[in-house]
Amino acid sequence: MSSLTETYNRLQCQTVLYVPKEAMQYPIDLASRDRELCSRLEAAMVHWIRQIKEVVMNQRMTENDYGTGPLEEIQFWKSRSEELIISL
Repeated sequence: MSSLTETYNRLQCQTVLYVPKEAMQYPIDLASRDRELCSRLEAAMVHWIRQIKEVVMNQRMTENDYGTGPLEEIQFWKSRSEELIISL
């Protein structure tokens, strides 16, 4: 599901971190005892890490170190935060 969410939102020029709904259904103490659930959530987090690294690497490739000031930096990070969405 996370790959499908990522592909769809990439076409929208957004990065969406997919959160499995089952992650919200159980109290933490019960969820931590379910090995299969923990494994699925861990896989989702690994996917998030890859997505976030990709966003950061794209930022580094488009970054221009010359002539940028604090206002440009603020605007840049605002646009980045608009692209990164958490989907529940």
